[in-house]
Amino acid sequence: MLAMADRHGEVSASVPGLARFAGVTIEATEKAIALFLSPDTHSRTKDDQGRRIEAIEGGWVLLNHSKYRAMASKEDQKSKSAIRQGRHRKRAASQVTDSNASVTLSNASVTLSNGVVTPSNASVTLDRDIAEAEAEAEAEANNKKTNTHRQSGEDIAAEEIYQAYPRKLAKDNAIKAIKKAMKDSPVANLLEITKLYAASQTPGNPYTPYPASWFKGKRYEDDPAAWIASSNAPPAIPAWKRIKDLEEDERKLSSRLKECWDREKDPAGVAELTALRKEIAAMKGQQP
Repeated sequence: MLAMADRHGEVSASVPGLARFAGVTIEATEKAIALFLSPDTHSRTKDDQGRRIEAIEGGWVLLNHSKYRAMASKEDQKSKSAIRQGRHRKRAASQVTDSNASVTLSNASVTLSNGVVTPSNASVTLDRDIAEAEAEAEAEANNKKTNTHRQSGEDIAAEEIYQAYPRKLAKDNAIKAIKKAMKDSPVANLLEITKLYAASQTPGNPYTPYPASWFKGKRYEDDPAAWIASSNAPPAIPAWKRIKDLEEDERKLSSRLKECWDREKDPAGVAELTALRKEIAAMKGQQP
């Protein structure tokens, strides 16, 4: 949860998403969350009765996040200081010339009161340099690992939302649009709304928008009642197709009436033909 938290200590995720990120079962995740939400009399942090987290809309907030953030800042400062010292040593070493390196007997002489320089002293200095270099490498590796975990958490949440959407097309563009939407809406809310929209759609409906278009257009902010109403209504027939169908009906009816020779014997057919032609003319008049 520390790896997934934002700078305010908020973790926007669902229980299944958190379980996938941690690589454990949903049951184990639920037990861990329940433990973190409970008081702990043995906790070193006595604030909030030792609780680690608190439930909020769309996820949880880490109650001791500021404490660990301050600790991380100190470690970061140590790491940067070690890097600066290493650069300083490198520059100083490059400036040493043969004349500076030469040591005369008078310079090398050390009195007893000042102490005697032995190879063991030099060994201590060398060991200290090696330890500092190892600490720098470890701090850099930890930073990279933390950044990778945070990125993975975002990817997992975006993938979960994409899989909940009823139409799977143009995945790369869809994932980008979902990640942008995640900045405007908590992950748990966005996932719940996406599932609700998917439930309102008929499977295989070709008129369902592409996922990238749906999230870019912020359709997750629409009234869910509108999705349900539109899914129950019959699909609208395009004007051009309606005109084509009417013209076909007109051709068949006109042909039938011609075969009768005497249209007075079929006044109902004549009236129907007249109505068809009026409707066709009206629809063509509305065409751009």
